[in-house]
Order: sequence, then structure tokens, then C-alpha cells
Amino acid sequence: MYLPALDCPKYDLKATVIKRFCQGTKRTYLSADWFGVGESTGDFAQGTVTRWTADTIKLIESLCPDSKMVLVGGGVGGWVALLVALQRPDLVAGIVGLGADPDFTENLLWKHLPEETKTEIMEKGSSQVTWGIHQYPISRALIEDGRRHLLLGGPDNGLDIMCPVRLVHGLQDEEVPLDVPLSLARRLRTQNVQVLLQKSGDHYLGDQADFALIKTALKDCIANYYEYDLTSPGSG
Repeated sequence: MYLPALDCPKYDLKATVIKRFCQGTKRTYLSADWFGVGESTGDFAQGTVTRWTADTIKLIESLCPDSKMVLVGGGVGGWVALLVALQRPDLVAGIVGLGADPDFTENLLWKHLPEETKTEIMEKGSSQVTWGIHQYPISRALIEDGRRHLLLGGPDNGLDIMCPVRLVHGLQDEEVPLDVPLSLARRLRTQNVQVLLQKSGDHYLGDQADFALIKTALKDCIANYYEYDLTSPGSG
């Protein structure tokens, strides 16, 4: 299941690569637009991490009730994937993060915003914020809700996620620094976690070398899930 980045529609180049991979390996492919993005109804300013996580769980339950999914999350999609795995580990076979940015609302945005932008967000409800080389509509609801789901603070091995995790990250990422996937890897309880670096990759991981690494990470995550499942209590 592909979970897009913030304010990005479900149809992007990475989605095409992942969908073709699934078709070629006879696996189910699933994706959806976030609330208020692309073909989805609603106001993006009312979108929150809580809502996107709940929507993802509901979609998996309704369309693939008897299957575990490998969640491939770009940017905020990586954050949502982690929250789904924490709340419903029975639904998740593995996670592939693509420039995943857990806690970005607080650590990468709010802490660095000028006071006048913070005031506009709090008083008017939202503001256009430049992050990296793009502008995003950042709402008060998103900032305040994000504080309920912060994952990176705390002890090593403190996040109770045991499925295989692969974190693909570009060294040219203009939005998410390298310490984010490294901190996340330390926080995860699973020992089956790898951080895969692409020297030329930016936040969107959108060229052929990036796509090749994404497919490698996805294949490895799937292969390691079967090994993990066979060694887990209760497996056949």
C-alpha cells in the first residue's frame, strides 16, 4: 500500500513504479489520496495525522481484511505507516519509508517558523509555509494534532514495532535531515531495520536510481517479512 507525501496526490512517479512492481510480482497494490488532496473530498486544512491514520486503517480493513500490507510511505506517509503499525500491528507486514518524516510538524516546521508565521497559523488557522523548495498549506489543526503522535523522543528500542522496516533516504533531501531516519532506526524495537542512503537523492526520490533502490528495499522488506512471520509466535 502506497501512502503519499504531504499534499501530494496518489498518482506520482513513485506510485507508478510501486504499482508496476506489484503487478509484476502478482501482489495487490493499494493507494488513496489523503483527505482534501487530489480526488479526495474535504478541506486539506482540516487534514490531520490522526485522520489520515484512521482513514488508512479503515481502508485496509475494508479492502484487504484478511491480508497484512507492506506500507510504503513517502514523507508524512512514512509517519502514518508507523502509527498504523503501532495501533494495528495485525495489519502490517512491513514498512518502507521514503524520506519518511515523523514528527515533522514539530521538529522540522514549528520550531523553525518565524513568530509572525506562527501567529498567523494560530490566529487565522493556516498559513502557506516554505519548506525545502516547496510551499505547503500548514494548518493549526495539523500542528496541534501532530503533537499527539510524536515518535522520535524517547529511549532506543522504545517504539513497539517488530515488522521489517527499510528507510530509504536521499543525502540531498532538502526537507528531512539524515538524523531523522537514523533516530527512527534507533527508536524501533525491531532489529530488522535498515537505513538505505541514496547519495544523489532529494526528498522526492524521483529519478531512476532512486526507483531502483526503492524496489530493492521493497523486495527485501517482503522477503524479510516471510522470515519474520515464520519465526514469530503463533505462525504456522
